Amino acid sequence: MDRVSAHAGPVSGVRQGRLATALVFIASLPACTYGPVREVTRIENADERFNTRTFAVALNWQRFRDPTGLSQFPDGGSRRVLEQAALFYLCDAESSSARLLARIPRPKGMESGFSPWIIGWGDDCIYVKVTGRRYSWRRGAVGGLNLWHYRIGLDGSYARITDLPDSVRLGTETGIYLPGERTFLRVGAATDSIDVTLEPGEPRRRAFGVNQARGTLEPVRRG
Repeated sequence: MDRVSAHAGPVSGVRQGRLATALVFIASLPACTYGPVREVTRIENADERFNTRTFAVALNWQRFRDPTGLSQFPDGGSRRVLEQAALFYLCDAESSSARLLARIPRPKGMESGFSPWIIGWGDDCIYVKVTGRRYSWRRGAVGGLNLWHYRIGLDGSYARITDLPDSVRLGTETGIYLPGERTFLRVGAATDSIDVTLEPGEPRRRAFGVNQARGTLEPVRRG
């Protein structure tokens, strides 16, 4: 009996230690939490349609929850993205109108660093790309950069394409008229607003802005 009692003591201590560790872990679970659901929309880029007062804008929309409690350890934590999409708008600087052309949900395998971008214009469409990397909760971003191209028609239809046509017209950064250009338009994009210039040498004016409450791009109303 004495031998059995002597042997049972250390085993009981080990079990108690494991139990205590488990209880500490379970007690910490409620602290691994996330805040309320939020949404944010930011402008990625804008591109003018040659010889017109129209242009296209790419926006990155995201619904997410920020980390709180132990979810912030050790480096502030990563937000939990619930949904993400690329939004593409068609705008007119003369009529101050903005219309959503297409909403492309983030493809699988682009969970990290997802970004939409307008490449250029076709005759009746825009050509865009979306990029991103696969995300692993253990290792973060993994693998190479994934890239998809799309053709978006002015009627709102869109399709994934494998190659860009040679006829894609890229935007310009020059502040003067280009050869063959009769209607002047230059746009500047910030993360939450679009500035336009309708004549060379004129200062840019803010014409469109992001409505964060709605997740939309809207013309700036002037009083």
